[in-house]
Amino acid sequence: MLGGPSVGRATTLQIDVNGILTGATGVDVGGTLYNVEFVDGTCAALFNGCNLPTDFTFTTQTDDIAASAALLNSVFISGFESHPEKIHGCSWIVECFTLTPYRYNSYFNEVNFSYVNISSIFIDDVGLGYMPQNFDSANSVFCNFASWSQSIQSVPEPSSFLLLASGLVGIAGYRWRQRHQAGVQVG
Repeated sequence: MLGGPSVGRATTLQIDVNGILTGATGVDVGGTLYNVEFVDGTCAALFNGCNLPTDFTFTTQTDDIAASAALLNSVFISGFESHPEKIHGCSWIVECFTLTPYRYNSYFNEVNFSYVNISSIFIDDVGLGYMPQNFDSANSVFCNFASWSQSIQSVPEPSSFLLLASGLVGIAGYRWRQRHQAGVQVG
């Protein structure tokens, strides 16, 4: 029970005062928790140059698709799945593409990415694509980038464990005392 895996971890949506979804924390991607923020700009400005594998959180197509699927299944929910205009960086009411880049292809000078398409008309889906390295999502009403970072797990305070341990020792001492006193009275 103590120190074991936490039960019921849930993704927490980050919504601004205008009801716009700006990101989420605790998104489970393949058993690891991540935080995600929806941002606008060029890939190079947002992802440290956007030309090295270390610039991206996910560096394989498989992991990148898993991240986009996690967005679709645990973030773009609670009304956002049919209202793409309520996602930061997307103001078009028809659809929103959230891009997660994973590789720079220097031969074609393009960036490979997975995407989530949230649509008010079509079926929402996850897919793959590519774009020029200088593509700027700020100039688009239907596109943004997902900026991922690994979530820092909170560690329980030592004082909480100390308080619990003190209580357990107190209960054990009380029970020992009751048994000891009962033994003295009988004899």
